[in-house]
Amino acid sequence: MIKRIYGLDGGGGVEWEEDGIKRRREEDKSDSFTLLTAMASRTTAGGIGFAVMQKQAGKFNEDEAKALLEWVKKMSGENISTEGSRENFHKLMKDGTLLCKLVNGIEAGSVKKIQKPISNFACMENINAFVEAAKKMGVPTEETFQSVDLFEARDLFSTCVTLLSLGRVLIIYTFHTFSSKSRESPTPSSDFFSSYP
Repeated sequence: MIKRIYGLDGGGGVEWEEDGIKRRREEDKSDSFTLLTAMASRTTAGGIGFAVMQKQAGKFNEDEAKALLEWVKKMSGENISTEGSRENFHKLMKDGTLLCKLVNGIEAGSVKKIQKPISNFACMENINAFVEAAKKMGVPTEETFQSVDLFEARDLFSTCVTLLSLGRVLIIYTFHTFSSKSRESPTPSSDFFSSYP
């Protein structure tokens, strides 16, 4: 569908939208037409895609996010807001630096180089470094998230699942470590996990 025709007297072109992509055809100096494609912004999901995104967004639990942020604050040593809202959770986690500091707080050197969040690529690298470190610590692949899901806030619930799984792995590791050092087999205590079944 043509949206706008402009400058037909001595140069110009036509603009339209096709498959959610804005297209523009301009007349160049040699009087031939060149097709230029520009994606001004990503279109929002519609139909089944929208329903899936809404369902994923509905799984996010602010109380759980608050508890996770308190745990991350304690383990990373960073002074962060522990408000459990989607916006705060996404803002804190989006660039991946806090996640990298978390795994480095658990095991020094887990992420050797934390990228400065000066570009989207650097942020995604940090998120991927966290996910790889979490896998090495014992988090199952099926309990990890895709970096784009966190970066674009598509599925923050999956990020929570990964953090919960990491915490569970640490409790199991701590339990086995204490068990092997003592015949009493003490159960590790954790304020964070005591509220969850």
